[in-house]
Amino acid sequence: MITYESKNLSYEYLNTDKPVKEQFVKHIHNDYEILYFKKGDADYIVGATRYHLKKNDLLIIKPAEYHQLMILSPANYERHVINFTDKAIPKELISNFHKLHQIYSIREDSAIDKIFEELIPLLDSKNKKDNVILQISYALKFIIMSLFNTPESVKKTSALTNSTLTEIVKFIDKNPEKPLNASVLSVKFFVSPSWITHTFKKNLGIGLKQYINVKKIMYAQQLIFKGTKPTKVAEILSFENYSTFYRLYKKYVGTIPQVDRRS
Repeated sequence: MITYESKNLSYEYLNTDKPVKEQFVKHIHNDYEILYFKKGDADYIVGATRYHLKKNDLLIIKPAEYHQLMILSPANYERHVINFTDKAIPKELISNFHKLHQIYSIREDSAIDKIFEELIPLLDSKNKKDNVILQISYALKFIIMSLFNTPESVKKTSALTNSTLTEIVKFIDKNPEKPLNASVLSVKFFVSPSWITHTFKKNLGIGLKQYINVKKIMYAQQLIFKGTKPTKVAEILSFENYSTFYRLYKKYVGTIPQVDRRS
């Protein structure tokens, strides 16, 4: 695995004939992410949707979306990943990024495919890190503009989705400020609390309570980045007390909320 990283942008290239399932854990963050899949036998989960990846599939991951690669067999695995914050590219491109589909099938001979191929030779220890990061930044901007301006050149692939679970996940994602639990969701979606907790864990690989807590904390981090006081954030997100919010924030973000500000 080869990684280049700066404050607001990182690029990772992996090409291995021995992918390890434990290496690809389900995770969530407030960065934007583009994953370009080249080889392998794998599914990819984003939120409540599971895709079976095909060569040249490109995935769009937006901030605070749970996602995980699921290795299905020990076939050679190759992929590119670009992570970036909203400080890495112009505001208009961030706006365009939010309008993109979740998954695209990229043509083998397309400009996007060539851009990723051209990044590989840059991953040489002789190249200066700043120069590589600059080239990755140019590539990122080109990729987003290409996806947004030429949508006819790509197509969405099929997805395996549980419709009720999808609606529950969407509701949680859109309403992090509300008091949420299995009982509240069961009343709204006309299913039993046990069905929700079982289906959540089975399909998403994460417990309902943990998913709700992490989504709240990711939203909390966004509010703190914008300058909202942590005590006010805890109140907005319906935490029973500040100590619970503080403990969960430190657990999932890795820093205490008072100092976690994005410049």
